[in-house]
Amino acid sequence: MTKEEVLMANEELRKQGYTDEVLLDIYYRMFQDGKLNMDQLEELVNLLGYELTDEFKKKNN
Repeated sequence: MTKEEVLMANEELRKQGYTDEVLLDIYYRMFQDGKLNMDQLEELVNLLGYELTDEFKKKNN
């Protein structure tokens, strides 16, 4: 997906009642399941306006 597609999908999900916390949880579960790597997770988190901590990155590498 392109950045624009992700932003549009996030907006649509928000309209359906999903909070940022729920979206972050979904992205994290995708990472845990091996569907996203750390760089992809970080980009998705950043698009929501959040950042992964260095501690999180170290712990999950």
